[in-house]
Amino acid sequence: MFVNNIFAQNTDFTQFHTNRLYTNIAFAGMQQCPQLYTSYRTKHTELEGGYVSAFASVDGYISMLEGDVAIKILHDIQQNILHSTGTIMSYAKEYKLRKHLFLKAALGAGFTNNSLFNSQLVFSDMLHPLYGIVKESDENKIANSQMFFDSELGCLVYNMNFYAGLSIKHLNHFFSYARNKNIPYVPVFSAHAGTEFSNSKGFERKGAIWFYPHLNVTVSRLSSYIQSNMIVMLSQLQTGIGYRQNFPISNETFVIFVGFVEKKYKFAYNCDVEIKSKIGGNFKTHEISFTYQFDCIGKRKKQSAVKAPGY
Repeated sequence: MFVNNIFAQNTDFTQFHTNRLYTNIAFAGMQQCPQLYTSYRTKHTELEGGYVSAFASVDGYISMLEGDVAIKILHDIQQNILHSTGTIMSYAKEYKLRKHLFLKAALGAGFTNNSLFNSQLVFSDMLHPLYGIVKESDENKIANSQMFFDSELGCLVYNMNFYAGLSIKHLNHFFSYARNKNIPYVPVFSAHAGTEFSNSKGFERKGAIWFYPHLNVTVSRLSSYIQSNMIVMLSQLQTGIGYRQNFPISNETFVIFVGFVEKKYKFAYNCDVEIKSKIGGNFKTHEISFTYQFDCIGKRKKQSAVKAPGY
């Protein structure tokens, strides 16, 4: 067997509606004050080591740059064999299209480091037909650690009650010099939208039930899917359901959400229920997130204050 290139699948978070910066870096600075977001996700816990992803981001408006700056870090562990750590710093600029309608464009760049733990790998010459692993391998070991340059692009159109955006991850893969370096990540395209509405007249917050529908479509060479969520908020409690359809492999997943919202912070948890599970049970993916809102450092000069729906 001959292998020319091997590509890695991108990390996916079910809570794309809360993990805005991972979905699209153009969401940077949508709140008027700096914000910290953290997320922890586990999948296939029935397998030894499982798959674990930890994410953190901080963003805010920088008056000296007249734009929004964000830093995000992702640490991904695959069965204690492959560890991937990446960081992206991005800059977003807002433009007013018309009254209460805005366009935001963002560009991000950073590095990803992949570490392979050879001691966890099993090669064919280590195996005995009766006794299993009996000796060390004579195979040439793969490099323990490699670092790659990474970049992404995002754009967003929004007003007080609606947003729609596009993003491209691993943008540098399109350039010939990057392809020659065998970057293990393929470009990932994402289109997403969301809105908010209430059952109360005049959109009064007190005692109202708020509905936050969200949609995300992700397309890449390795894995594509469409996911829709409906979040319902009453007072400080959020509940919701979601549905995800993977392509080209037909695999359906239902998602159960629950969250708690305060003025300064927000908790959210979801459990993914896979319908056609072939590995272990159906309840195999769990994700929890925490958001903290800092006090404003200084006043932001904007033509009209807006926010992202359901944020």
